[in-house]
Amino acid sequence: MKLQFRIILILVISVLVYNTALIAQVNKLSNLQYSADCQITLGDKFNSTSTVVFEDGMNGDNSITGLQSRNWVIINQDGGGESDPWFTGNDAVFNAYEGPSTGFAASNFSGANSSSTVNHWLISPLLNLNENDTLSFWLRAPDSSQFDDSISIYLALDGGTAISSFSINYVNASDNNNPRWLVPKNNWMNWRGVIPQSGNIRFAIQYYLFDADLNGDYIGLDLFQILGAGGGSNYPQNITLSNTQSFGDPANSASFKMIGLPGNINASISQYLSGSSGTDWVAYYDNGAAQDYLTAFNSTSTFNFSPGKGFWILSKNNFNINQQVSTVPLAGDNSYSIPLHSGWNIISNPFEINVSWASIRAANTITENLHSFNGSYSQASVLVPYQGYYYFNTGNAPTLKIPYTQTGLFKGTPQNKSSKNNLEIALNISGQIKSKIEIGFDDSAEKVYDALDKFAPPYDFAEHSIIIENKNYDKDYKNLISDYRPAFEDGEVYDIIIKTSESENAHLNISGCDKFKESNVILFNTDNSIVIDLNQRENIKLEQVGKINEYKLVIGNDEFVKNISSELQPTEFSLSQNFPNPFNPETIIEFTIPKKTDVKIIVYNLLGSEIAKIINEEKNPGNYRISFNASEYDALSSGVYFYSIQADEYSSVKKMIYLK
Repeated sequence: MKLQFRIILILVISVLVYNTALIAQVNKLSNLQYSADCQITLGDKFNSTSTVVFEDGMNGDNSITGLQSRNWVIINQDGGGESDPWFTGNDAVFNAYEGPSTGFAASNFSGANSSSTVNHWLISPLLNLNENDTLSFWLRAPDSSQFDDSISIYLALDGGTAISSFSINYVNASDNNNPRWLVPKNNWMNWRGVIPQSGNIRFAIQYYLFDADLNGDYIGLDLFQILGAGGGSNYPQNITLSNTQSFGDPANSASFKMIGLPGNINASISQYLSGSSGTDWVAYYDNGAAQDYLTAFNSTSTFNFSPGKGFWILSKNNFNINQQVSTVPLAGDNSYSIPLHSGWNIISNPFEINVSWASIRAANTITENLHSFNGSYSQASVLVPYQGYYYFNTGNAPTLKIPYTQTGLFKGTPQNKSSKNNLEIALNISGQIKSKIEIGFDDSAEKVYDALDKFAPPYDFAEHSIIIENKNYDKDYKNLISDYRPAFEDGEVYDIIIKTSESENAHLNISGCDKFKESNVILFNTDNSIVIDLNQRENIKLEQVGKINEYKLVIGNDEFVKNISSELQPTEFSLSQNFPNPFNPETIIEFTIPKKTDVKIIVYNLLGSEIAKIINEEKNPGNYRISFNASEYDALSSGVYFYSIQADEYSSVKKMIYLK
């Protein structure tokens, strides 16, 4: 049996990111009167910069326990089911609208009772709302589902949690005031409805099915928001800045912090740092250039804190501020625009409250990521006061609009990838992911920079990083963390740069190679010419020969990968002279082998007696570097020694001098 009510979706061009919305009207169940005042028209009570009164991005634990910890109320009205009424989404069914791929709440037909009825209620936390505020959320069902899932949306104007409290529901005015809404398939869609009166209110989503095996499948709900109609009436005239920040080891560049200040401030950074510049603290301004972009502190106004401006700072002592300042003036849409220059900008929050990056993206129609720094970079979803962030000004805009919000309850950023045909490489240091890159292919991608690509922030102060260098870009800046290209015919080559100082604990975690089963994927170390087959390995221990190493990732058909490998790998055996020479007590020996073979490297004295067998094992083609430490061998005196290599039919002997 199919559902008796087939709902017509109202598609409208939206100022939101994904351009479609379901528009609701309120039905007062007590007298079945409909209010035209509750009909939302775009550009009237709602726009993309409206004050966000409440938000839950559903980006954490959406189990019953997780939802209840965030003050949601769950009612399993049907009383049965093989699965919980609500649970964390499964990205094997579809990805979340925003945030992590599993960051949505889900329910499905397997929650039905023995009578094959599903009646699951998801009730919001208690919210203090105003008349004409807007309830907004995103919903979808699986691609091309054969079943017509539907929901109902209710309000409890008394703030109660009992089902009897939900005396108002939203109806579809274009479908004879039908109270049930068909959940869209194949893509996320936005639903919106006006709050009819002020008060302490809860909203609820009811997922109801009868004959669930025949009528239901799976639904996802994401990014719940209450969008205020009143604007910035609570905006303060003055704020008190009170913040202390300490730094790590001043000898370690990873101890740098990006710092900015909220409020309408214009003051030199030197006012908030004790001691002398260059001796007790250092500071840098990023001017956005592709080269020579860091300007060291000087006493000019360049190094004044101002709204939205941040700096790199490292100090032996704490950074301290405790003063009252006026707030920045709001524009008519309750926003403040911070100045930008081209390239990379260190931006900061001009407000005293958190602001979500998702709301900033929507207000500016941008797709770039926001990067925070804590020894290494991570993608940020929130602008927190007093912190600085890297933002790349792709469109060379003169300003960036920051919308003011009253709560700062934000969690997540929209996903922009249109394809799952990708692989990720993460840099793992001592069990912690410090940096990662994404390589992908999409029919909509271009060879030049596009919306699927993401620039990598400058890694001057990062202790660990992995980036893609696209040398074919026509832009001055060529470093990326995400590089999407059109689907290849033969293959593609990516240049990868890895920076780390802990080679003994550095690994690469590879995911996504299973999506390229018809292709070969190899990682070639340009420093030692070693080839790693990524189709066979998901975890690789890095054999670093320096703090910064260059690799080439090659993906393609057999012939393409074989030809590239032949170009990159050594073609002959060699043994290099050790360095330093003379040495005390350690020296480096380098050698090259063009094919897989057994290798022996032995150290002898002048009489031909063996001192040490440094290597005696099979090696893959590549360039190698090994160390010999004379202090590890008892009673080894100063003098002349020899070292030899035997590999396949190749042999060579070199002389070295040990001086104590």
